[in-house]
Amino acid sequence: MDYDKWYQKQEKEILADLFDYLRFKSVSARPEAKPDLLACAEWLVKYLEKAGLKVELWHGSGHPTIFAERIVNPKAPTVLCYGHYDVQPEDPVELWQTAPFEPTMLDEKIYCRGVADNKGLNFMTIQAIRAFLETSQKDKLNLKILIEGEEEMGSATLGETLEKHKDRLKADHLLIVDMGIRSFDKPALAIGSRGIMTMDVSLKNMDIDVHSGALGGVVLNPLRVLCEVLAKAVDNKGKVTIPGFYKDIQPMTPEEKARIDFSFDRKKIQEDTGVRTFFTMEGKTPAEANYIEPIFEINGMWGGYTGAGFKTVIPREAHAKLSARLVPHQDPKKIYEAVCHFIRANVPKEMELTFHYHGGGGAIWGSPLSKTTTIMQEATKDVLGSCDFVLAGGSIPITTELVKYTKGSFAMPGTGLDSDAIHAPNEHFSLKQFKVGYLIMAKALTRFAEEG
Repeated sequence: MDYDKWYQKQEKEILADLFDYLRFKSVSARPEAKPDLLACAEWLVKYLEKAGLKVELWHGSGHPTIFAERIVNPKAPTVLCYGHYDVQPEDPVELWQTAPFEPTMLDEKIYCRGVADNKGLNFMTIQAIRAFLETSQKDKLNLKILIEGEEEMGSATLGETLEKHKDRLKADHLLIVDMGIRSFDKPALAIGSRGIMTMDVSLKNMDIDVHSGALGGVVLNPLRVLCEVLAKAVDNKGKVTIPGFYKDIQPMTPEEKARIDFSFDRKKIQEDTGVRTFFTMEGKTPAEANYIEPIFEINGMWGGYTGAGFKTVIPREAHAKLSARLVPHQDPKKIYEAVCHFIRANVPKEMELTFHYHGGGGAIWGSPLSKTTTIMQEATKDVLGSCDFVLAGGSIPITTELVKYTKGSFAMPGTGLDSDAIHAPNEHFSLKQFKVGYLIMAKALTRFAEEG
């Protein structure tokens, strides 16, 4: 089967369907977007059925999960591909050059919220499955695909759904198709990722905002207090000072580190993002800090007046959104409790503290020697000529549970690039990234069938 010719023949139809998929405003974090999420899920069900798969919509207490499969032989190897149809909020809208949910082609790149994370990636996977099913190898491989609707909110309820359907998830190979290749010149395959913990904190001192002239210098400003305590959480050497934060860590061995590419291109990151200065961890290279070290972050902070002009108030309360990127053996819930204890111990006891745990997921490091990683590496080499192994600094919260239920080995492919502006205005994904990803996945499926 010539996968390139198949794509060329289908490209116009594929891109039209992708654009329809992208138009769904499937922002999982917004309660008012639930109709859009349901409509998006139903659209996927019909599309996957048309592709020749048996499809089910799994309902839990949150947004539904699409599960599709084609079982040809119980003795044949099984591949399960994971993706998500939910997307990040489009804010701030005023910084978008195009309408966030109207896919727009500029310089061979598609601009739209969710195109790189993760709709483009799971849609190229679906196209690879379609192409594979037209080959003579289709009866040598069982296929499963799971597309969830809550990844961008920490896969909040997917765990209970997976537990309910765990007997359906068993697979020899798990492909978490939600990662990047680093660059076309130096492609890489992720074989592990950090975990994550996400939470909110609110600190209240007054029942109303007060005049900063009448009571300035008298009442304690909750924004100032929260700023001060959060600033203490990481010292000037890059070490997290929260007691117990590092307690359960089991460092990567020298032998494991030797198989991972820890190169780090500062110049390219500056070109892609415009970053002015970098954060440093004493005694750690930038790549080690990004891939195999945990860190605590402040993702958002607000209080008082933030509109146009000026309003001289001391805010009654302050708020922050916090997260931690974790490494294997760190428990997200324990880290949440440690953060809560740290903040509570460092603010005046008379102030009102409120915490909310959004969720999290554990970190996981895979083997560069497994059949799954070997085949994915070879498929990437087939398309791009080379492929290193890397670890991802980001997180796919449900990975550890998927690995537990599938009971197979895993890899984390994808063709995202640091310049795609995921989670930011003007998110984009090039036609080249889409086609290359499709080719890698199609060739991988063929290899899984041949070597099963």
